[in-house]
Amino acid sequence: MPDGRRTAPHAPDGDRREDLAEDRSGERNGVWTERARGVGSTVGLVVRRPRPDAAVRLVCFPHAGGGAAAYADWPDALGPDVEVRAVQLPGREARIGLPPFHDAEALAAA
Repeated sequence: MPDGRRTAPHAPDGDRREDLAEDRSGERNGVWTERARGVGSTVGLVVRRPRPDAAVRLVCFPHAGGGAAAYADWPDALGPDVEVRAVQLPGREARIGLPPFHDAEALAAA
C-alpha cells in the first residue's frame, strides 16, 4: 500500500478492512468505541489515543477474562507512531450486559 500500512485489502464480506471501524458509536472520557460494519455489537475497539497519522495500527486482544483496559497505558509507552486499538469483547467491562462468546471459532468468524 502506498502509505506503508499493512492490512488485508478486503474483509470476507467484501468491505475494505480499513473501513471496518468507520462507524463510531460514541466517545466517553476520551475513549472511542468503534463497531465494525456488518458485525453489529459483536466486536468493539477501544482507541484511547486516536492517532490518525500513525504508521502502525496495533490491534490487541485481552487475555481470557480480561478487557480492553489492560492496554490503557500502551499508547504512551509506544509513542505517536502507533495507534493502539484494544478489542473489547461482549460480556467484558463496558460491554458486560452483552452475552459473551463461548466459542473461539464463532469469535474468529465475527
